Amino acid sequence: MEYNELSNALAELADACSKVSKLLKTANLQTPVSAPVSICNKLHFLDSIELNKLPLANYTFAIPHQFGHVSKALEFITDTFNKSSLIAHIPADAYHIVYQGCKPEPGYNKNLRICDSLQDTDTDYDLIIANESLELTGDAPATLAALTNRLNKGGKLYVRFRPWSSPNGGFQSSIGMNLAYAHVLSEIYHNGYNSESDQVAVKPCINNKVITPLATYAEWIHQAGLSIITQHINRKVIYFKPAIEQIIIKNIWPVPVEAKKIMNIHSIDYILSK
Repeated sequence: MEYNELSNALAELADACSKVSKLLKTANLQTPVSAPVSICNKLHFLDSIELNKLPLANYTFAIPHQFGHVSKALEFITDTFNKSSLIAHIPADAYHIVYQGCKPEPGYNKNLRICDSLQDTDTDYDLIIANESLELTGDAPATLAALTNRLNKGGKLYVRFRPWSSPNGGFQSSIGMNLAYAHVLSEIYHNGYNSESDQVAVKPCINNKVITPLATYAEWIHQAGLSIITQHINRKVIYFKPAIEQIIIKNIWPVPVEAKKIMNIHSIDYILSK
């Protein structure tokens, strides 16, 4: 090869490398935050003795008391342990509650209308509540968008998310399994009933498996065409033995993140508007 040919080839290679470098700097190579994350790690489960040593993960389900009287309110509920917050806390002239996939709670007043799906609801609600229910749907972003379409102009949407990455991300407290991260540390919880010796069959919770909550929820809210009025992060530090903490992190996050900061997030409250 002639010297000039080699020189030209090297110049072309350098130019191509420069273009690739610029593209890499501007490209978004991360998984879209709106997509549910598949937990593909080889999970390390604890035995029953180790599980019983875990700290508790109890939490408060009640919503904040900052809403006054409204004309028409809607609440979206997705499971039997997803109790109504609307009737207990919000005075309204008309209550509409969607019980999707579960039986309604008895004993409500005549102002209440029970709906089987969002398709049966109106499109002019002053207040819509989804208290730890969106993550229990198969498609949380789509459900949030559907709720947005039923919000009156000037109305508010209250959402509390409980991410998979939180100590009670599998809602295990609702079935009496009040142990922090039992949903990723217990083989029975994670896989369901799988042994004749098991006395209780545990059905794993449907969850969108959000492991980067702040970024993911911000993207869902943006996609729904909503604006954040307020955001409140409910944090609580739970202490684990270093070895157990590392198992939790490896079981949840397939790539390195600021896991310890995210582990402190138990839930996030949003008040949203169109």
